[in-house]
Amino acid sequence: MTLSTLLQRLKYDGHLDDSSASRIWTWIADQKSPSNYPWFIKAAIAFGAWVAAICFLSFLGAISFFAVKTGLLVVGIITIICATGIRWLMKFEFTNQLALASSLAGHCLIFIWMIDHFNWSHSIFALAITSAVLCVVLYPLYRDVVHRFLSCFLSQLMFLIWLGSLDRPNTIYALIGVQTLLILFLFTGRSFTGRGLSTAERPLGYASAVGLMVSIGVTTFLPELPVRGTFMFLPAKILFTAVLIYLYVWATRREGRKWNLAMTTAVVITIALGIMATPGILVAIVLMVIGYEREDHLMIGLGIAIFPIFIWFYYYNLNLNFMTKSFILMGSGAILLAARLYMGRLSGGSAHPESAVAQGAGQ
Repeated sequence: MTLSTLLQRLKYDGHLDDSSASRIWTWIADQKSPSNYPWFIKAAIAFGAWVAAICFLSFLGAISFFAVKTGLLVVGIITIICATGIRWLMKFEFTNQLALASSLAGHCLIFIWMIDHFNWSHSIFALAITSAVLCVVLYPLYRDVVHRFLSCFLSQLMFLIWLGSLDRPNTIYALIGVQTLLILFLFTGRSFTGRGLSTAERPLGYASAVGLMVSIGVTTFLPELPVRGTFMFLPAKILFTAVLIYLYVWATRREGRKWNLAMTTAVVITIALGIMATPGILVAIVLMVIGYEREDHLMIGLGIAIFPIFIWFYYYNLNLNFMTKSFILMGSGAILLAARLYMGRLSGGSAHPESAVAQGAGQ
C-alpha cells in the first residue's frame, strides 16, 4: 500500500479531513528538503561548494593581482556582496556553503590588498579596523551562524595581533576587558534585545568566549611577548576573580535563593585561587559557571577543554622538583574534594540549586 492510498482510505473512513491531509503532505515535503539530508550528504555538498569557491576565486584573485592590484579590493567587495545576496535568495545546502566560502575568500582578497597597499605597521591596524567594520555591516545582513561567528572572531583576532605588535603589549588587557564585559552582557545581562540572549546574538557570544580564550592564551604561552612584565597577570587575576564573585551573585539571584555560608566559602576559595592560579584557570571556571547556570553545553565544553591546559601550564612553571609538585597535586586535590563535601553539606544537599554552584566553585 502506498502512502497516498493510505491517506485516501483514512479520509474515506472519516479519520482525516482535507486540511489534516494537506498538513501531512506538507510535513513529508519538509522532510525531503535539503535541510534534512543526512550529515554525510551535507558534508559532501559542503566540500564540493568549498572546492568550487576556492578554485573560482583563486582564478579571479590571480588575474586581479597580476593585472591591477586594486582589482583585489574590487573583486573582494563584489564577492562579499554577491555571497550575501545568494545567502538571502537561496536556501540550498550547496549555495549556502558556496556563499560562505565566497564571503571568506572575499575577506581574504581585501586583506591581501591592504597588506600590499600599506606598510606592515599600518596594515595591521587597518586590517583590525576593516575586519571590525565588515563584522558590524555583515552581521545583520548575512544570516548564517558560522559566518557571524567567524567574522566576530576574526575581528577580535586582528585586534589582538595589532595590540601584541605595539611597544606596550600590556594593552592586550584592554581587549580582554572588552571581551569579558561583552560575555557578561550577553550571557548574564539583558543583551542587545533587552530580553536576554537571542539566537542571533549567540555567535557573537561564542566568538567573544573563544576570543577571550585566545587572548588569555597569548598572555600565558608566549614568553617572548613582554605582555606580563611587572604586572605578572595581576590585572587579569583581579578581573576574573571579581567576575566569578559576580557570577555567584547572579546565579543565586537567578535561582531565587538567598546568600548562604556555602556561597561565602566559595568566594573565599575563589579569592585564594585568584591569588595563586593563572588567569586561564579562572577563565575556564567562568565559562563553566555560565554554561552550567544557563544549561549551555557548548560553554561548559569550552571551559572543560581549556581547564587542563592551563592547569598543566601552572604546575609546569612551578620552580620546584617533581616530587614536590606531586605532593602539591595530591594535597590540592584532597583540599578541593574536602571543600566540595563541606560546601555540599552547608548548602543542604543537592535539593537546593545553589549547591551545584557552590560545588562547581569548589571544583
